[in-house]
Amino acid sequence: MKIEWTLEAKNNLCEIEDYLFDVFGYQTVEGFYTLVDKALEILSAGNIDFERYENTDLRKYLLTEYNYMIYKRLEDKIVVIAVINNHRSPKDNYQKITELKKSN
Repeated sequence: MKIEWTLEAKNNLCEIEDYLFDVFGYQTVEGFYTLVDKALEILSAGNIDFERYENTDLRKYLLTEYNYMIYKRLEDKIVVIAVINNHRSPKDNYQKITELKKSN
């Protein structure tokens, strides 16, 4: 199944990568991307949808203790909307995700 990333999701990944590299180093970044690849593999298989994100039609996949991948499944593809940090304000995350949902 095709995977499409929004600009926001790509930017989120870059921010996480920068943080992980600066604080923990290359091996941690590599481990994080291994988790992202595994998530995409699981989502692409198409046999499972994860928990809904709040009261939206979007889904959330727990990448790490600190990060969720927010996505929506369409007939022919999966669109990754954002990768959010669980330590940020839930209200701010929700507002940002619902705004992104409207534009995608």
